[in-house]
Amino acid sequence: MHRPARLVLAPLLLALSAPAALAADAESGALTVEQISPGYAVRAQITAGDLARLAAMGFRTVINSRPDGEEPGQPEAEELAAEAHRLGLTYHHIPVAPSGPTETEARKLRAALTTAPGPVLGFCRSGRRAARLKELADSLGPRGGSD
Repeated sequence: MHRPARLVLAPLLLALSAPAALAADAESGALTVEQISPGYAVRAQITAGDLARLAAMGFRTVINSRPDGEEPGQPEAEELAAEAHRLGLTYHHIPVAPSGPTETEARKLRAALTTAPGPVLGFCRSGRRAARLKELADSLGPRGGSD
């Protein structure tokens, strides 16, 4: 299967750019996102306080690809979900292990995206797993399995 270069390179670029993106966030107060496909962007870890800014940027759905408890001090999915819902955002937690997404997780993302209002922001620790999850979901056939 031929994949567009930007989707294949997106996870690598995100892995290399995540520390710089977080530094830019701290300096400017703006949230840096990486658009990986129409209506879908990814970024590094967010906090509950970031959700209002994401809503102001136009995002309507947030996909959390980070397992709870992966790192000390990381916001829990339940906390993020409560704040997202308070702000009127759609929120899905599809945890992906550091080793990368599985087809099952990609099918969960595809199912979530069938009803999720866009634009959508996916996130994890660096943004890389979120991008890989979207790439895998996009590669699934029309019935949610591999072609």
